[in-house]
Amino acid sequence: MRALRRETSENGAFVRYGDKVFRVDGNEHDGYTAEVYEFPDMPGELGYPEDECRLQGIAGPGKRHPDAGSALHWCIRLH
Repeated sequence: MRALRRETSENGAFVRYGDKVFRVDGNEHDGYTAEVYEFPDMPGELGYPEDECRLQGIAGPGKRHPDAGSALHWCIRLH
């Protein structure tokens, strides 16, 4: 999880929402991508802190969105 968070630009967002993690990244010129991840093992089950847990991609990046809000909305609707 830590590596994916580092790869997210300052224009993006990295949000934990329940048992899912949403990643939005891009810029206003090229558009924004949205990705949804889940934890194969919930943080704490194996004794690792959340930042050291693996994430498994379940959706995205797909189409580009006009802004970060639209991309995040797509993630929430998908969840």
